[in-house]
Amino acid sequence: MQESFRQETGPSRKRREIQSPDVFISHAGPDKLLIARPLSEKLQAHGLNCFLDKTSMEPGDCGEDEMTKAIESAKVGVFILSPEFAARKWTMRELRCFLRRRREAIGSEMRPPTLIPVFYRLSIRECRELEPELEPDRYRDDEGNNIFEVEKFFSLERQREASTDTVKRELQELAGITGIENHDRATNLPGDEFGPLARAHLVERVFLWVKKKSEEQEDDRLHDRILRPSTSIDTRTAVEQEADHLHDGVQQVSAAVESIRGGRGDVFRASIRAERNPASICVKLDSHGSDGFPNTCESLLKAAVLRRDRNEQVGATAVGQGGVGKTCALRAIAHDIEIKAEFSGGVYFVSLGKDGNVGRLIEELCVIVEASGGKQTAAEMREQSEFGRVLAKVQAWFCSHVCLFIIDDVWVVNDIDTNILQKLSVLADTAGDSGERRSRLLYSTRDRELYQIGERVAFEPRERVGKEAVDMLVHASAANREEVDDTRCKEAVGEILEMCGGLPLALNVAGTSVRYMRERWEGEVSEAWGEYLSRMKSRNTIRGESPKDGYLSLDGTLHTSLDILGSNVGSSGETVGEFSFRKMHRSLCIMKKQDRIPLCLVGDLWEIGDEWTERCAKEMERVGLVELQYEKGCGGLRVHDLTHDFAVEEAKKKEGVEEWCKKMVDVCKARGGLLEMSEGRDGEGKSAREEYVFENIYRILKQGGCVEELKRLFLSARWVKTVLQRGGVWQYEEAVKGLSRDLKRKREGGKPGMGRVDEDAADAMVLMMRAARLSVPFCGESSAGIYFQLFGRVKHKAHDSGCVRKILEEIERFAPYVRTVRTGCGL
Repeated sequence: MQESFRQETGPSRKRREIQSPDVFISHAGPDKLLIARPLSEKLQAHGLNCFLDKTSMEPGDCGEDEMTKAIESAKVGVFILSPEFAARKWTMRELRCFLRRRREAIGSEMRPPTLIPVFYRLSIRECRELEPELEPDRYRDDEGNNIFEVEKFFSLERQREASTDTVKRELQELAGITGIENHDRATNLPGDEFGPLARAHLVERVFLWVKKKSEEQEDDRLHDRILRPSTSIDTRTAVEQEADHLHDGVQQVSAAVESIRGGRGDVFRASIRAERNPASICVKLDSHGSDGFPNTCESLLKAAVLRRDRNEQVGATAVGQGGVGKTCALRAIAHDIEIKAEFSGGVYFVSLGKDGNVGRLIEELCVIVEASGGKQTAAEMREQSEFGRVLAKVQAWFCSHVCLFIIDDVWVVNDIDTNILQKLSVLADTAGDSGERRSRLLYSTRDRELYQIGERVAFEPRERVGKEAVDMLVHASAANREEVDDTRCKEAVGEILEMCGGLPLALNVAGTSVRYMRERWEGEVSEAWGEYLSRMKSRNTIRGESPKDGYLSLDGTLHTSLDILGSNVGSSGETVGEFSFRKMHRSLCIMKKQDRIPLCLVGDLWEIGDEWTERCAKEMERVGLVELQYEKGCGGLRVHDLTHDFAVEEAKKKEGVEEWCKKMVDVCKARGGLLEMSEGRDGEGKSAREEYVFENIYRILKQGGCVEELKRLFLSARWVKTVLQRGGVWQYEEAVKGLSRDLKRKREGGKPGMGRVDEDAADAMVLMMRAARLSVPFCGESSAGIYFQLFGRVKHKAHDSGCVRKILEEIERFAPYVRTVRTGCGL
């Protein structure tokens, strides 16, 4: 029907040629500042002519006449609904006019004006069930008065113009038109932290739909004009002229779409941003029982993600202890064909871990925006000083796309709490009109405080000798069922299954180690199972009867993997240079949870060349100790959290974690030192090594006991300038606060070494941290500009602090022109 509509004609045609508004925004006064005006400004900035109120008129215009002209001629009408909207006569007159235009155009088979209801402070249900007489307490203003009474809605004069029943019918008609709803958790009260974020998202959604509808109408208008025959001018010339206009219009639309995405050419492209599982991992996403229902935790989780009948705002949460296969299930879901077809805007995987904090969460959000084409948008996000603003930009970026956001290994730890996770749930409130598929969130967690977020799917160790456990072990070993069922190895397989206790991580480590042995076995391959069991039993961590669960035997499987490597290196025995495989694995204690460390840094830590580093890493991967990944041509190691715990415990028995961190500090300081990074490459030229050092140096220095080195870094203007340029203010701020707290506890505890110098340093660090935070909006400037900002924000403390004076002297070395500022201030 809509395709056959003719362009609306009539008296308004002449007015449109003068200056007909593209969009008429109807609203009540209380909704102007927070919704109507921001929407109007955003539309105007993108070339759409908006009529908002009397401010849209010129001096000398007759207000009522101009308002009527705008209502009669606007192509798109946006109606921001609230109790005041329903109670006031002017807003309801505007709605009545647009509804009339819409009905007349449809009845005449013309294209009707586009009407977009925005259910802001009046929901669809309230529009359908409006009862101002029966529910007076429901519609009150800030002073507690009934809004309909204040507006004299029930007066005889108002009722003659439009009775209560008439208003109800009009609002019910509006409720039947597809509109845009405000988030159901936004109260819009002054103390509601969620309200501003919801309003920003609402404005962005309305803006995108208005722009889309305006472009559709313009395309149809040009199409009609091109195809409509003309007797007054040459048809061929007219077609050519309109084709030129159409081409220009397409160019303008393309430029506008690009400008929406970050403002400087960002164009959205759907992406699958998630790592794949190693080939040894067995995940059954499509397993169903005889009743047709999912019968594995992985298939139950996939079904929960695809379900449409509940938890639309959050999705699902995989819960359970470590090593039970949650992360592997999430990775498999990210690359599942059915999931990718359902979420056309892409799948975006974020890892946090027990060491996670808000700074890491923000960086992960920036990375997924970059992965979907928003490089400039991500840069703007890194400049924000509040998490809410960062999240608003993420939401605006993905707002018209159906996406799956996966957040792995979430903990209520550091500054991440349930409030932040609830804020993240607004990411699911994107894409499509009501009734269409919406974006969803998928979490995994071991933290019991978070078990109630979304539809809960429990992951537990599998039945010890059940089908799932057998399939996992056999798959990881690359054996076949005939070999496993052979009497020569069946008993050994059964004992290995009992020892692994159904724990997927233990089963994978055992299976990959058996595979490693089978590939090198000179005799009957089936005998490798018995040899592996013998090695496993020989470890001191396993004595007597089989343990009750896989956690008790996991250390045994990891020790066995290292034993196997030690006996299979070749003529060099257990060592490579001065390092054994055990020592190499202990060195990984310097990593943090959910970490990925570049191979080039690992090689420096192991004191071997790149070729040997990669070779040793591959050997460790083949027995389930690490995961070797390649990204943009750069290799990196990732370690499971429980395997990392094993490395930490082993390091404590030998060299100590602090010694390994000190060694890592020396590695980071090599090649010119930490501060050389500030003058190094930026943007695309940054190496994986530099990125890792920059993101982890605070933690490594602190764990290595290098407090003085850490203080010098925090008091270096050169380093703080680098922090600003690389968008690392969040991590820097958290590290400074942590060290300041430690120094304060040291002072309050009366420990020796906390003198006036330390107090001065602590105060100067906090001062620089605040200066950096305030300078974030200027981090796009040159180094000299950033130095100028820092100088101006700390110079007032020069008389009181020796550390501040040293900071100013350092700035003067790199930006000599600031001396004029210093002289002018009498410093």
